[in-house]
Amino acid sequence: MAVCIYGSLLSLAFGLLWLAAFLLAANWPAALALLALGLASIPCWLIARGGQFSLGLMLAQIVCGIFLFGFSLVFDVPNEAYPRTTHLYFLVIAIVGFINYRREPSWLQVPLIALSLAAFVTLSARHLAVPFTMPMSDDIRALGTWVNAGYAICMLGGCIVAMHVDFSRDAERAKELQKALWKQQFHLVYQPQVDAAGRALGAEVLLRWTHPRRGEVSPSEFIPVAERAGLMPQLGSWVITEACRTLAAWRDDPARRNLTLSVNVAADQFIQPDFCDALLQAVDKSGISPALLKLELTETVFVHDVDAIVSKLGLLRRAGFAISLDDFGTGYSSLSYLRQLPLNQIKVDRSFVRSVAESRRAAALAKTIVQIGHDLGLDVLAEGIETEEQHTIMQAYGCTGFQGFYFGRPMSLTAFEDWLAETGRSDRRVTAPAAA
Repeated sequence: MAVCIYGSLLSLAFGLLWLAAFLLAANWPAALALLALGLASIPCWLIARGGQFSLGLMLAQIVCGIFLFGFSLVFDVPNEAYPRTTHLYFLVIAIVGFINYRREPSWLQVPLIALSLAAFVTLSARHLAVPFTMPMSDDIRALGTWVNAGYAICMLGGCIVAMHVDFSRDAERAKELQKALWKQQFHLVYQPQVDAAGRALGAEVLLRWTHPRRGEVSPSEFIPVAERAGLMPQLGSWVITEACRTLAAWRDDPARRNLTLSVNVAADQFIQPDFCDALLQAVDKSGISPALLKLELTETVFVHDVDAIVSKLGLLRRAGFAISLDDFGTGYSSLSYLRQLPLNQIKVDRSFVRSVAESRRAAALAKTIVQIGHDLGLDVLAEGIETEEQHTIMQAYGCTGFQGFYFGRPMSLTAFEDWLAETGRSDRRVTAPAAA
């Protein structure tokens, strides 16, 4: 992100220099075109600064691509003395798009990369122009041929350096993650899940990493690295083993032996050929009931072979495992195959719950999702409950389970067991302390 910000500032300065050159040459149409590019880039910058960096960058690629193609056809028309050079920036757009895709994969980014490369090849191979061309003067073209080529090469070099740094950083972090597994630097935290009466149903277990030098590392930082490095099956296996160990420790306690633990299963982990065998082995070894271990899958799992996924889910259901579809409504769900999935539960994503008290549209969507779950014969759990009002509304809609800061934040196992003792498995709701 920092590279893109510095690149944007450098490009702004470069654009202002060209604007000055067009104004001095009294080339008003070219100057107006450059000003229009600057104005069109402002919303892209605001979107990126507003927290949607990937979307803002893709919009900037679209704006710049349209400008470059039009500028190449109208103003940067090649002649015998000077070639076209504006199209060189399409290579920069393509490589920036690749960096953006690697940072946050989006199918919208793929056609933008392809179109940028196609535009570069087309404008390089043919002397295309439009009937109403307004070629720049040879004085400006003499300057632009060298300046554009040099600046485009510098930008490409900067992007390559940025990719190298990013790849090197990911490789180093992947090594750190592998070392963290070996040195037992990971631990689990538990966020309570309760029923409509406020009684504890169990908890969702969440992975945390305590780095010896950096302290607590956010999952949003290390999980994407683990996914790119192919380490999610190892991390997920460790989480399942630890969850089984906790359930085994609760087995002889009448107050805890019926509690469930929900574990998130990544797509890369679930599609492993030996996933089912390893899961069954972990449960058999710990001596727990499979029904107490709830498997939470996100909708990204279903971008793979749906028939194979359904078959594997059916095997796990027959073995006694509970299966929950996490973040329902935010991904790839299709109602045509959702009814085929052997699920026990769907979780209403927090993005729908967050605004139910303020937005009629959000409330209608949340109510519809709950109704879909009931129509399919599934339990429905609302996650992200932070206020009593949200809880009341989602309960009125028919949710049978709840999770969120209103009931308890993610906490250590000891803190969770203390929370259980304090609530006494009654309808008394206690806000848990922050995670240890």
